[in-house]
Amino acid sequence: MSNAVFPAVLGDTFHELPAPLQELHCGERSSDWIGSASVRGANNLAGRLVAALFGFPAGTRQSEVRVSIEVAPKGETWTRSIGGRRFRSRLSVGAGRDAGMLRERFGMITVATAITWKDGKLRFVPVRWRIGLLPLPRALLPKGASFEHERDGSFAFDVRVETPVLGLIAAYKGTLRPRPGPRDATTRD
Repeated sequence: MSNAVFPAVLGDTFHELPAPLQELHCGERSSDWIGSASVRGANNLAGRLVAALFGFPAGTRQSEVRVSIEVAPKGETWTRSIGGRRFRSRLSVGAGRDAGMLRERFGMITVATAITWKDGKLRFVPVRWRIGLLPLPRALLPKGASFEHERDGSFAFDVRVETPVLGLIAAYKGTLRPRPGPRDATTRD
């Protein structure tokens, strides 16, 4: 697990996570996941434009979710498809000022996030962000009460992305399970 992102960021705490969270975040191999989610979209035009720019899902009561995690030596690439919208990010272990945190890059934007395990929830708290090498104002940092947990033996997620200026960009919650069958590029979406 030397190159695994979540075990490296969480350290010994990783082994306290419920089995579904450990399985999804083990970082030992690439994997595909399927499930469903409900989505709340942005409340205003500017928020909808930002959501569309990043590929975040639009509002829907229930949608199919597909998540593909590609493991590489220095991180993971996550491709998420929710309700027909696809967005991708690159996760890696933080270094320098971001040591001990998760780094997630969406195109040119990188967000350093603290991860904590408390009260049965793996919580994600954005700490700082930048575009390329240029730090962006902390006052504009996207926030939200995002967390993962186990629900009825499944991996469950509750993600909320909002900004102080634009308000809600997207909020989605649901469950995932490993996609059955062999992993094969011809069967992935």
